[in-house]
Amino acid sequence: MGIKVQSPAQTFAPETGSSAVGNAGGASVAQQAAGVTNSGAADSGAITQVLPHLESGPIGRFAADIALTVQRLGGDSRMVSAGGRFAQEVQRAHVLHENIDLEAKGPFGFGGASARLNTLLDSWPCRLIHSHGANSAQMVKKAIGTRAVHHVASLYRLPDTDKGTDTASRALLQADKVIVASDFIKKLLVSGNPDAADRISVIPPGMAINAVHPSVVTAARLSRLVRKIDVSTDAPIILFPAAIDATAGHGVLLNALAQMSDAPWVCLLATIGPGNRKIRTQIQAQVEKLGLQSRVHFVDNCDDPATLYKLASVVISSVMGNLAFDYAAAEAQSAGKLVLVPNSGASQDQVNAGEDGAIFEAGDAETLCMALRWSLGLAPDVRAEIEHAATTRAYKTYKREEAIKRVFSVYDTLLT
Repeated sequence: MGIKVQSPAQTFAPETGSSAVGNAGGASVAQQAAGVTNSGAADSGAITQVLPHLESGPIGRFAADIALTVQRLGGDSRMVSAGGRFAQEVQRAHVLHENIDLEAKGPFGFGGASARLNTLLDSWPCRLIHSHGANSAQMVKKAIGTRAVHHVASLYRLPDTDKGTDTASRALLQADKVIVASDFIKKLLVSGNPDAADRISVIPPGMAINAVHPSVVTAARLSRLVRKIDVSTDAPIILFPAAIDATAGHGVLLNALAQMSDAPWVCLLATIGPGNRKIRTQIQAQVEKLGLQSRVHFVDNCDDPATLYKLASVVISSVMGNLAFDYAAAEAQSAGKLVLVPNSGASQDQVNAGEDGAIFEAGDAETLCMALRWSLGLAPDVRAEIEHAATTRAYKTYKREEAIKRVFSVYDTLLT
């Protein structure tokens, strides 16, 4: 598997919670991008985030954080979405929010939402609109029309075609600047649209590293979660956080685990969302068939992911791969955990094999088993070095404040 262990050269402390954006004297690049001059006055025109909804999830959280930072720096910050749990948060911070359902179905769905957005722009003086998602970009492009408004478009998922030649991707690539979540997405888009390469920036969505850092987990939280999930063992814990659906690869993982009956381990299948009941029944039947009932356990919709990560010895981010961005891998690394990823999609670019994790063949039980055996057999000092390297990568790559500063740098190229 090409395992090679290196000791990382830098130690990163947990975030303190203070923002690193716009702390320099005068108007920083971030403040200029937010529309704030050296005199402290905001330039005319808002910076508006447009996305389908503000429910829980990394995209809604990231867009809300960008809007909140613009407002905090003294800019005119606004948002358009169908609402959600983050909407109240941004409104409490005096960020204007307009409810428009960009994903409405029916004859007046796309056209009606686009018309409402077009009307809104007549009353909202915008300097720059940042659309999140290919469909949002398509709607923003239509609504802007001939207005002198800059357009930045972000893409977090794979394009509908392998070269980004679908209608939604074409609309997204007509934005002034494009931000994508991974190098993998950029390669796909550029393969079918080579002229767009210079306008595409790779900025992974910012994450709240503090929220899952092991230092925030108290003994009381550990004890409470252990009692809740009813798992008491000294064996290494394998964690697989994934939705229960046909494409997640639970069956492949179970076949890999069945090959490891001679080793001590317990596997937690941490579910995300309601899941597919039929698939869950199939997974449970396979667990029983393989005789793994005492070693494989479901943990449904855990509300304390930091503690769950701390319990784990190793995290499997994905089994089948082909992801636009591997959120589970990024979160596990933020929690300082060794992570196993498949050799497809963006996942393979988020781990250096042997340095901060391992890579296996996507959808292949045998190589997944090999990766698991390697990870569970590491000497404590080697494991500590790998976990430290994972944390280092997370702080360099996924820290929310740094991601927002990079987004503001993209804004700055258009607004100055």
